[in-house]
Formats: sequence, structure tokens, C-alpha cells
Amino acid sequence: MQTIWYFLLYIVAVFAAGYILPGVKIKNFGTAAIIAILLTIASYTIKPVLKILTFPINFLTLGLFTWVIDAIIIIIIDKILDDFEVDGFLWALIYAVVLAIANSVLHLVF
Repeated sequence: MQTIWYFLLYIVAVFAAGYILPGVKIKNFGTAAIIAILLTIASYTIKPVLKILTFPINFLTLGLFTWVIDAIIIIIIDKILDDFEVDGFLWALIYAVVLAIANSVLHLVF
């Protein structure tokens, strides 16, 4: 049951972050749910591979390059979905940071 609540709150965080940031546009709550699902799938499949490939850069930046990887994943999702728009790499990076903060808060609660 906790997983369901966590995922629902994560969808709300995805939607709220898109609503707050002017460079990120999410059409509706259903699109936010699809984005959350795709981000979760990418976090378990694509992200570990990219982290292994970029280990030297990630090591030198003390893990901050992980946000760049997250921004790249967000841009990929932007290209896949029509109802989700990110106005550039900087907005994708800011969106990734906001989602990382929201994810950390959710992990503290759950």
C-alpha cells in the first residue's frame, strides 16, 4: 500500500514541478502519470547503464553528473511524448533537480 501512495505522490510531484517551472509544460494529470511511469522505467533500465559509462565524470563531479543523466532522460521522454514539452537542456536540468528533491522528500516520508 505504501508503494501505491508513494507513486501517486510522485505523480503529483511530477505534475506540480511541471506546473511551477515555466520551461516545462505538462498538458494534464494523465500525462504526468505517463511521465512518472517512464521516469521510473528509465531509472531502473537506462540510468544504471549511463552511470557506469560516465563513472569517471561522475566521480570527478562528486555525483553531480547524475543530474545531467536525469536531464538527458527527461529530454528523451520529451521527444517521445507529445503532451510534454521541455524548452531546453537547462530547464530539463532544473526539472531533474526539482524531481530529485521531491523524490528525496517522498523517501523520507515513506
